[in-house]
Amino acid sequence: MSEKHCVKPATITGMLSKLEANHYVRRAPDEEDKRIMRVYLTPEGRCMAEQGEAFMKGLTNRLFDGFTDEELKSMHHMVLRIKNNLINKPDDPS
Repeated sequence: MSEKHCVKPATITGMLSKLEANHYVRRAPDEEDKRIMRVYLTPEGRCMAEQGEAFMKGLTNRLFDGFTDEELKSMHHMVLRIKNNLINKPDDPS
């Protein structure tokens, strides 16, 4: 999770602890490999995730309203190029 979201493992642990304290997730050791901790959404967590997904879908529709498919493809391509520039080049401001 930390690699996927580009944050430190301690950050994920803290976030999961808060989510667990609010009953949005539960953690349980893997059945086969006890070193692995699995994270599961609770019913409350699933409801919250669905609400968040609906909000993001509405926001995305609002943001890109009126754009053609070609404009969206072009924007997507440019954002990928920017991302690749950031990944493939050192942090040298000069």
